[in-house]
Amino acid sequence: MRTQWITSWIIWLGQHKKLFSIFILLVSLSLMVTLIWVQNSLTFLFKGEAGLVLLSMLLMSLLAIKLLDSLKVAILLFVVMFYLYLISSGIFLIFGIDENEFSVFARVVVITLMMSHLIHFLAALLREMARGIHQYDAIIEALGITHQPILLSSLTTIFGFVAVSMFNEQYSIMAYQVILGVSLSYISLLVLVPTILLQWLLEFRVGNYNDRHGLEIILKIIKKYPIVILASKILVGFLIVFILVELLMIDDAINELLSLLLVNFLLLLVFWKKLLIATSAIFIALIAVIFAVTFLVVFGIIPQITPLILLVPIGIVLDDVVHFFYRYIRSEIFYITKTSEKIKFTLNSVGRSIWLTSQLLITGLVVLLFSTNSLVVQASLVTMLALTLISCVLLWLLPAIFSKD
Repeated sequence: MRTQWITSWIIWLGQHKKLFSIFILLVSLSLMVTLIWVQNSLTFLFKGEAGLVLLSMLLMSLLAIKLLDSLKVAILLFVVMFYLYLISSGIFLIFGIDENEFSVFARVVVITLMMSHLIHFLAALLREMARGIHQYDAIIEALGITHQPILLSSLTTIFGFVAVSMFNEQYSIMAYQVILGVSLSYISLLVLVPTILLQWLLEFRVGNYNDRHGLEIILKIIKKYPIVILASKILVGFLIVFILVELLMIDDAINELLSLLLVNFLLLLVFWKKLLIATSAIFIALIAVIFAVTFLVVFGIIPQITPLILLVPIGIVLDDVVHFFYRYIRSEIFYITKTSEKIKFTLNSVGRSIWLTSQLLITGLVVLLFSTNSLVVQASLVTMLALTLISCVLLWLLPAIFSKD
């Protein structure tokens, strides 16, 4: 169902798309001139960690050509991410906000969330187009479907990092960068991306099977092999016990972690007004991150649990969780009451975008494994493993457990 203000906004934007295009171009040129004046060149965008971030963007965009079956979508992804990265980097340089050793973590969080938000929106857009809706109308439908979870994901990340910075002042610069980057990402989905799509038609999508049917095949496999249900319940029980035990053993980062989770829980509760679902969302995200960290520590891949390698992946993982449960709640709009049918609706509508997002983000994070910053490498490994686990939980374990009421 459309949100009325989104419909009005896109119509108004369509009527003034040339004006917005000129405005965006002027902002871009002004920023470029200012950056060259401040830094004497733009080479800082291609050196060291910044160069790895750009390479990460490029690889994710190239993989998107295959996964989304669209060259134009891949170009759009790269252009928007690079533009936002340039804007956010420029603002910090212009206002003289110095970076510190933790700033690179902000880049990791911001770039991954940017990609995640774009993929969820574009996957919804392509799905609507595959159903025969014209691209202009599909923009309204896709934004109406994805706007709230993207906003909620942005807020949980922003307020989470603000809460964390209150416990440790050295994280404040990282929090500022996350706030700026995530805010720009959200604004771009309301202004920049629609402005481009209102003037640039994507490839023909009507009838595309993957876009229309999502991951319905998972439910067919589960029904065909009932043993999957029993195995899934046993595995979930093991994960719950494992996480409860591990939480008692985390000392160094427990205050930061709990503050982050509490803030996120309260935001989800305010938006959804469903205690059980808000609790489940936070706990599922926590399972993915804690299990990933513990697994890597036990096998000696990372030396120890530190606050940063726990805090960085939480917002990224929670993004997929928010999208999943938002669609689950949204199924009630269509008078779906059975849990199994709600899960089916969720898998059909958002399952594929969660799976695509995980593949693209993991590909991008592989590049960061070549960083000279050991903490960045560790955080990237944790995030990659946590994304893999969260995809399994959302797209396999939960559907298996609730396939029957």
